[in-house]
Amino acid sequence: MQHHRFKDYTSAQEMFHLAKITLGNEWPRIGLHRHDFAEFFWIDGGKGAHLVNGENRPLHTGDVVLIRPEDVHGFKTADKCELAIVNFAFPAETLGFLKDRYFQRNPGFWGGDGSLPLQLALNSHQYSWLEKRVYRLMRGPRTLFETERFLLSFLEMLSWNSAGEIPQWLHRVCDLIYQPKHFVHGTRELARLSGMSPEHVSRMLKKHLGQTPTEIVNTARLEYAASKLLISNESVLDICLECGFSSLSHFYKLFHTRYALSPQQYRIHHQSVLGSKLTLSEDQGQEITP
Repeated sequence: MQHHRFKDYTSAQEMFHLAKITLGNEWPRIGLHRHDFAEFFWIDGGKGAHLVNGENRPLHTGDVVLIRPEDVHGFKTADKCELAIVNFAFPAETLGFLKDRYFQRNPGFWGGDGSLPLQLALNSHQYSWLEKRVYRLMRGPRTLFETERFLLSFLEMLSWNSAGEIPQWLHRVCDLIYQPKHFVHGTRELARLSGMSPEHVSRMLKKHLGQTPTEIVNTARLEYAASKLLISNESVLDICLECGFSSLSHFYKLFHTRYALSPQQYRIHHQSVLGSKLTLSEDQGQEITP
């Protein structure tokens, strides 16, 4: 049986590993193994079986499984089927920290001491959330901050089932607000798009997503800003304005909190070409007059 080590999959600076594999006819299984790290995986397509701790559990698209370091597991495909698996691995110490810091009174955290790992079927909104967040993770730094932030958000997302399905109108509004023509107008646009009162929208966001309207809008703005920094040569000031922020210093503060880099540092880090890095001027601290 193989024993996988976290350091064999990451550099010294990386605090998580993210990968997707597809099992099929030529590679129909992954043998039993264990590892010195924690992970969770979800099925992005197909069906198969999870061989874990001596049992055989079926896997279908949308299933998510939380693996503890002590679990022994492997995979195999169903007959004439592929099985697409997306895996997020991170140090066991990070899992221990989250448990001690936030979940001491929850014996079932990350499967607890059960004989089998926790397995859940994601609903459509949870699945959509996970796809978007993973795409964001792939673009950003693989730091401890990003690891813990993602895991806490992931655990919060898993609790959505207890509050019921997200209303379709709310899911639609949260998708639309990611468009620049909407998020530039701020939180009032959420109410306009929904046709409901700002107070009702705020209550529903808190109930189903655990976020405020401001957090939802700022997330959309910052993700757009990050993409503009990567694919355009627009100044940081112009991007700030385009996103609807009225204060450049506030934009810098929010951006650094989210990405652990200033906008300029983020652009330089991701636009390195053949060993050369861009040099950009800083605009930080200015207040913008409409």
